[in-house]
Amino acid sequence: MYHLTGILEFVSTTSAIEYALTVLNVENIVICGHSNCGGCNALWNENTLAKAPHTRKWLELAGPVKEQIEKHYGVEISDPLGKEWVTEQFNVVEQMKHIFSYPGVKEKYDNKTIRIPGWYYIIETGDIYNYNFKTKSSELIL
Repeated sequence: MYHLTGILEFVSTTSAIEYALTVLNVENIVICGHSNCGGCNALWNENTLAKAPHTRKWLELAGPVKEQIEKHYGVEISDPLGKEWVTEQFNVVEQMKHIFSYPGVKEKYDNKTIRIPGWYYIIETGDIYNYNFKTKSSELIL
């Protein structure tokens, strides 16, 4: 997980979360990944972002996903679609971890004044899966 100082480098995201928590008093923050994610694909194809330095910076938040997959599955997953799916799934969990680094989020979560589900949306079918931390798996919800 990124230290607070590192996470604050992403000012637009920090501002949006701050506004949602302090002004809007939201009760839910949904972390939603999706199929065919270009960002997750770019983690494995770094040349994709050669002309996109801001996007490359933003993808630093997903950097640990690549390391986790390499550690869990070995250096290479031979099936490109399988690699894409695994990367997208791991990224949902990683971004759920990151959200707790933002000021006020963990406190509201611990006080049960906010919920933070991790969803994975399959664009082709419309299916939505929710990540369950207890079972460490995604469960079809819609």
